[in-house]
Amino acid sequence: MIEPELERFVLDLLDCTAVQKIEGNRPAELTFADACRFWGVNENTKPDQFAERLSWVIKNLTELNRVHTATTALPISGRVLSVDQIRMLLSTFFHLEKRFERHLNLLRGREGNR
Repeated sequence: MIEPELERFVLDLLDCTAVQKIEGNRPAELTFADACRFWGVNENTKPDQFAERLSWVIKNLTELNRVHTATTALPISGRVLSVDQIRMLLSTFFHLEKRFERHLNLLRGREGNR
């Protein structure tokens, strides 16, 4: 069973614009703002908090992928979460990380210049 906090996290990811663009086969339309919403940060987030949040997101997605090997009913929303959706969220994370690598490197550089 998925904890309520994790369910809200998954629902936020599934409903974000980055996922909608990926699912709609429109990856060229992705913006850094879409990526930030997917990761749960904004463009003004401090670099160390940004890195922590990205680590938290990938940790949770990896754990979901490891633990949920079958379709799961989400208790609060009543929605269904499939293994394919979890994999798509993981894939979206890595796609965004690669696509906006330059932005992320600039943020990391800002962190080192403090």
